[in-house]
Amino acid sequence: MTKRKARAGLLAAVVVLVLCGFNGLLGYSQTDIDVNSGRVRTRIFVFGVVVSTHERDTPFSELVARHGLQTSPPDYRFADGVTVGPQRLFGTVRESGTYGYAAGTLRSMMMVFELHPQLRAREREIVAKMLTMLQVGDKRGMRDYVRALDDRETEAEAAEGTGPE
Repeated sequence: MTKRKARAGLLAAVVVLVLCGFNGLLGYSQTDIDVNSGRVRTRIFVFGVVVSTHERDTPFSELVARHGLQTSPPDYRFADGVTVGPQRLFGTVRESGTYGYAAGTLRSMMMVFELHPQLRAREREIVAKMLTMLQVGDKRGMRDYVRALDDRETEAEAAEGTGPE
C-alpha cells in the first residue's frame, strides 16, 4: 500500500511538473511586429519547433505601403507570446514592453484618424513619424504623439463647434 501511494505521488508530481515546469515547451504562440512596415507575424511552436506561420497586414502597414514608406526588408520584433494547450491554465501571457505596447499605440492612432478625418491631409507625415518611432522602439514618444494629435484636434473641433455631440 505504501509503494502504491508513493507511485501515485510521484506520478502526480510528474504531471504537475509537465504542466507547470515545461510551460510553453508543449505549445506556444508568438506574435511579432515588423518595425519597417507594421505587418504582424504569428508563429505557433510545438516542442520548440515552428509548425505554423501567418503574416498579415494591419491598417497601419497598409498606410505605410500606400505612401511608399517601407524602404528596408522586414525586421520582426517580439510583441507578445501566449502558452497554448492544457498548460495554459498555469501560464501567463508574456509581453514585450516596447513592441507589444507599440502595436496597441498603432491601433489607437488608426482610431484617431477615424475620429478626426481632417488629419488625413497630414497622413503621410504622421505615418512617417510613427514609423520612425516604431523603428527605434520609442513607445512613450508614440503614445505621447498620438495623444497630442487627438487632444489638439479635439480642442480645435470644440472651438469651431464641429466636434462630436
